[in-house]
Amino acid sequence: MPNNKTSLWKSVDWFTIILYMVMVTAGWISICGASYDFDNPSFWELSGRPIMQLIWIGTSVVLIFMIMMLDKNFFETFSYPIYALVILLLIFTIFFAPDIKGSRSWLVITSSIRMQPAEFAKFATALALARFMSTYEV
Repeated sequence: MPNNKTSLWKSVDWFTIILYMVMVTAGWISICGASYDFDNPSFWELSGRPIMQLIWIGTSVVLIFMIMMLDKNFFETFSYPIYALVILLLIFTIFFAPDIKGSRSWLVITSSIRMQPAEFAKFATALALARFMSTYEV
């Protein structure tokens, strides 16, 4: 039986991907310009802001590729459990998040990695709402 699946590389919107990469590059260049110190020539140190941003950019590209490789029904199947997990994470944040600059909205994973669950809640809410609206054909 022939496989009628369309190739991943043929089904993506290349204009949007190129636009995304241009915006990420422009943002990284502006971070480089804003954090450059003429007195300190150690611009390319691992602990410097430009290199840390490059690490996060690389991590996001890997995550984007992994998400694109998921089955198309994954998000439809797991939208409500993802939403419930994020709600529990938000409740956990209320009680256990440390006070960081007057805000208790960040969870500290390691000393250099912090997570703000409210950002994930935006994604989870949109995902659950999309699932709800598609189920009842609103």
